[in-house]
This record gives sequence, C-alpha cells and structure tokens, in this order.
Amino acid sequence: MDFQPEFFEALNPGKEPLSYEDRLIDLKIDDLTWIDPSLRARLLGYLEIENKQRLIKGSIKNERITAMELSPIERGDSFMGVDFSLRAIPFLKALLAKGIEAEYDGESVVLKDYPIEVYFEKGKVISIVWTEFPER
Repeated sequence: MDFQPEFFEALNPGKEPLSYEDRLIDLKIDDLTWIDPSLRARLLGYLEIENKQRLIKGSIKNERITAMELSPIERGDSFMGVDFSLRAIPFLKALLAKGIEAEYDGESVVLKDYPIEVYFEKGKVISIVWTEFPER
C-alpha cells in the first residue's frame, strides 16, 4: 500500500481508546503499570489493509491515545510514493527529492510537516509511528 498522511490522520491519536472500537479488529487495552509504574497502558488491535490485518499499537496516557504504531511493513508498501524497501538514508533522500521535508536521527526518519516517524532497524523499515495531527 502507498500510505499517505491522510491514512494516519484518519486514525488520529488524541481520542479515548474505546473510540477506535469501530475501526480496529480485536481491540484490547492492556494496563502495563503493574509491571512498572512508569509504563503506560497500551491499545492493541488490527486494521485491515488490502485484505491483510496489520497490528496497530497505541500508547495511552491520561485516558487518551498519545501515539500509534503500525507494523509489520509489507513488501510493496510505500509512503507518498517512496518504497519502504529502501534503507534509511536512500529513503530520506527520496523523500527530500519529492519535496517532503524530513531528517534522519539515527533511528527514524522524522517528517517535518506531519507528526509521522518511520522507524528503521538494521537499515530496514520496521514500523510507522504517528502522534496527534493538529486541527485544521
């Protein structure tokens, strides 16, 4: 799938966890504070994308989703036309060539105009994380 910012904005964090009940399959909310008080609760569920279920994880703080993560990244996935099969620096350069401002912090490519980060491990994309989009 060629992910666009609108895809992530449709699952905009900032809402109560149960407000995603109609969008996510097998929605679960785990409280991790019993393990360590500094840990938060998290939301887990699946989103059907092109006939495949993708895991969505959400961080919960003060009864609101603060960030969401999509994984796994499948072969053929891309972001705004830039293939996720690229390693971190070529991925960054391809975004910049399209006029999409971003930077690489050693762990993720951070987009400047969207609250989206693309995380890499051993040079390969492992997940996409996004935080709340501002109101328009």
